[in-house]
Amino acid sequence: MKKGLFFAAFCLPAALLAAASSEGDRLAAAGKYREAAVAYQNAFYAPDSGKSRIQCGFKSIALQRKMKYYNQANDLANAIVRNPDATAAEKAQALAISMRISLDDLNNLYTASKAAGELLKNSAATAAQKADAKKVLADCSRKKNTAELTGAEKAVIAPLKKKIRQEHPRIFFNKETFPLLVKHFQRPDVQAYYKKYVRPLAEKAPADPPLWSGKKGQTKTPDSRYIKVDRPDFYGTDAAACALVYLLEGDKTFLPKAIRLLEVSADAVEESYKAGVLAGDDYYSNTVLYALAAYDWLWNEMTPEQRQKIGKALLDYSFRSEKDGGRFVVSVGYPEAAGFYGIRMLKWFAGLTVTGDGIDEERADKLLYEGYRDHEIMLHARNQLAGDDGGLVSTANNYSMATYLWSTYNYLATWQSAFGMERGPAMAHLRYFPQWAVWSMINGTRREWNSGSGKITSYLYDFGCGDTGNTTNTAVPADLYLYEILHFMPNDAEANRLVMSCISNNPMDPPEWPNIRYRVLTPMLRYNLPPLPQEFGRPVFSLKSHARFFENFGIIFMRSGSAPGDTYAEFVTNKKIVQHRHYDANSFAIYKYDFLALDTGTRIGFQRDDYEHLNAYYAQTVAHNSILIHMPEEEMPHYWVTPRKRFQYFSHGGQERTTGDRCVAYETGEFFTYAAGDAAPVYSAKKCKTALRQFV
Repeated sequence: MKKGLFFAAFCLPAALLAAASSEGDRLAAAGKYREAAVAYQNAFYAPDSGKSRIQCGFKSIALQRKMKYYNQANDLANAIVRNPDATAAEKAQALAISMRISLDDLNNLYTASKAAGELLKNSAATAAQKADAKKVLADCSRKKNTAELTGAEKAVIAPLKKKIRQEHPRIFFNKETFPLLVKHFQRPDVQAYYKKYVRPLAEKAPADPPLWSGKKGQTKTPDSRYIKVDRPDFYGTDAAACALVYLLEGDKTFLPKAIRLLEVSADAVEESYKAGVLAGDDYYSNTVLYALAAYDWLWNEMTPEQRQKIGKALLDYSFRSEKDGGRFVVSVGYPEAAGFYGIRMLKWFAGLTVTGDGIDEERADKLLYEGYRDHEIMLHARNQLAGDDGGLVSTANNYSMATYLWSTYNYLATWQSAFGMERGPAMAHLRYFPQWAVWSMINGTRREWNSGSGKITSYLYDFGCGDTGNTTNTAVPADLYLYEILHFMPNDAEANRLVMSCISNNPMDPPEWPNIRYRVLTPMLRYNLPPLPQEFGRPVFSLKSHARFFENFGIIFMRSGSAPGDTYAEFVTNKKIVQHRHYDANSFAIYKYDFLALDTGTRIGFQRDDYEHLNAYYAQTVAHNSILIHMPEEEMPHYWVTPRKRFQYFSHGGQERTTGDRCVAYETGEFFTYAAGDAAPVYSAKKCKTALRQFV
């Protein structure tokens, strides 16, 4: 939300329900569906508003579905299911809605099956609702366990297949764009990157790679325990590196090496499936994506037998990952509400890579359809959340400025290469993401440290909202990921200005975090990037206001200016997105030369038995500059990390929900920024009726 005036009606909880419900009716009748949905949702979350709040929840859901805000509608339906004021019949109605949103709108088989199963157990469910639940379960089973497509699904995929480039290569580049890749390769900074990261990787790759070398991988037992087991070696990234060296330099010694690495990788994916480990033990599945790319790039150099073996193995692995996802340590793979990396995202790339190759056209069509649906759901959700502000799924920049961008980039790049279509300029979440970056980063005191790439200088800090590391609070080294945006929208002057204002180190010489090995080849493939400046130094942000309210993400950033000596602050209010959020409504942070008020607790790491800290402190209200309201023996709310041991703690005066609070006032101008938030909806109604905090 740009600078200006924003006031939501604030009244005492006793009057809030009637006022918000009436306002919602008026706005809905006027066709202002977004505002009406918010008014109804405010009424639903109003403390002590009685059972009539449930109907306001249903009204909000209906409008959100009408506007295609599917994820928010589903979250609200689940909130009704959990609401103690809801009757069994109302819970059945909410489950029926959630079940259909999950299956029809979000393609989420897990949540659809779960809602259908709960609906069948609900004694108040009608015969029609139970019959529909059985149909949903059957559809989920069909989608998970077969390659069968319905007539309607085939109708979606048929015109898409006609537009796919028939020949190889078609993943990340094609025969028309390959000369652009060669030209990009000749840039001095790209050459330096290539010599430092890509060619050494190809040179070190074994010519006669072993399938087993004693490596361990993580898998999950039926009772959800994580254990280490033997895993095969997988060489997808090595094969792609060798393929690039062969294609760019014409060095034929790397061709048989690349093909042999792919052949062993074909055996490795089968053995990985048997062991229940991710191929390459890669949580993000980028190494499998690189294997698919290498198969595509070298398709014309392989024998029919090699194509069949390698292509079928990679196709089957991608198909099985959906069918038997529980066999793997599956990453968070929901396209609408997460980074959409991991096994599930492979469906699109596997289907697109092997379609038309005569390997298994039924499975290829199935994965192409499912992958297309998933990625379009992802783009829709991301564009919708970004609005005209920016942001990407989460306020935690170690996710949104790094790994979450990968799935957008990879999908759009394949539309360039396989379909010849440039879709980047239509993506609001890319166009406005640099705006999020410049507002969420603090241009503070100079700091240097050594990384695997050498000395790094940073001037940028992060407020630490949500699941960030919270150790030094140095900003995520996002230079490369921001720079890549410009490949997809090279003619957007404002995006170029904002991106270049964020870059403080050479993006073609990135630091080791986030670990570059996950996508080491990708900077070589962004052939449409503009030239970089000769020198790098302190960013220069030229912002036109002193604050910006990212209303969908529930955070207001404020600053007196953008220089090292200015004051920077954030105020958390109006949270709608649950991804990596904490119980921190109405909290704040302040920076002036250093952090004067900060977000505490830290993301220590999953290998250190730190679940007690993560669950009992880091995510809880007590770790943030918010208000504590104590109630004896109040149950501590759940956090997304599952403890290895069960600890018995009570809530230390904290909140019980991560979303649902409201911004009730916001104004910014030349001399001040003012915000007010009501956090009552996120506290237990037993202890809180009003939680109004004003921040100036």
